[in-house]
Amino acid sequence: MKYSVWEYYDAEKNLELKIDHTTGNVLFRQPDTSSFVIFKDGNWTQRRLEQYPIPIDGYNSFYRKLFMNFREPITGTGQPDEGTVSVMFDVDTTGVPHDYILFNDMDAAFGEALIRAMKEIESPWVPAQIHQTKYPSRFIMSLSFIPDPDKRILHHPGLPLARQLNLYVTTTYSLSIKNVEIHRSDRRFSVDDAHYIAMDSLEQAIHSGKRVGFLKFIGGGLERLPASIGNLSDLQYLNLVDNELTELPSEIAGLKKLQYLLLTGNQLNSLPSGLATLRQLSVLGLASNDFSEFPTILCACTGLEDLDLSNNRIAEIPPCISGLRNLRVIYLSQNHLKTLPEEVFHLKNLRRIVLDGNPLDAKIAERLQKSGLQKYWLR
Repeated sequence: MKYSVWEYYDAEKNLELKIDHTTGNVLFRQPDTSSFVIFKDGNWTQRRLEQYPIPIDGYNSFYRKLFMNFREPITGTGQPDEGTVSVMFDVDTTGVPHDYILFNDMDAAFGEALIRAMKEIESPWVPAQIHQTKYPSRFIMSLSFIPDPDKRILHHPGLPLARQLNLYVTTTYSLSIKNVEIHRSDRRFSVDDAHYIAMDSLEQAIHSGKRVGFLKFIGGGLERLPASIGNLSDLQYLNLVDNELTELPSEIAGLKKLQYLLLTGNQLNSLPSGLATLRQLSVLGLASNDFSEFPTILCACTGLEDLDLSNNRIAEIPPCISGLRNLRVIYLSQNHLKTLPEEVFHLKNLRRIVLDGNPLDAKIAERLQKSGLQKYWLR
């Protein structure tokens, strides 16, 4: 449950949506004079709207969640997956998406995977509105797999009347290691059954090419990340949740394009200094590890926007947190915090701080709750 006023920004860091989650009032939407499709007077029709429908977290967050939820089916062909999957859905007057209808599909049930990923996004939408009357709206989500990122089709002919949304994945090919299918592309590299992938198989996968952009190895009992991980110079997303890592190799500094690093549920108690050189790193998940102190190297990770250190044993936040000038969300629940440094209150971009399960001093808790800036959240 969200409270207070939240701001959401698009991929270019422009304010896209500002909403008061306490009252449900939309305070700002990025101007959009194009047409949307709504159900009015018994028909689906295109209209320019005073208040157009938009995911309650903004489109940037919607696409990010969709990309993270989508589990690409394995084709086993060894050839690039190329084509477009299109799913139509409606958003009712309460902002709930429903009635998913598949129009275009590819081999191996890509359409089903897309619908499943969309349904896993629990956040509602802000509904369409004209003169304070809310209307159902209709969208088509098209996920295109293309070998050339410069050849994008913005509109897909032959589809029903609906507002079109587009997401692209640039493809290469897939390969099989030790009878377990692994898909590789410049955007995605996933391991479907990590329990049966040996360490040498992971290293083979890493050595298979430098255009890997997405690597996921979840719950596989991984105890060591090979130094060769640093060779993946195009890697943008690395998910190593629920493994047994006790440290990260210094070679991780070679992942200059890394934006998402998810390490929840490991046994880490320190971080390599090279992490500070990853200027594009914006999301870092370190929950449920073995940190007894706040890793001060994080203070030099100036690009961080979303940091999760919940469920550790951290008793103090250092003043150097002031270096995280782009930080928007920080999760610190289930730690040993009694107070917060003054620097936390001066993080200009901070929109959310989660502190439940800490023995906070009453004065700090009161200050957070009474903050006139409306950017601190005590759950």
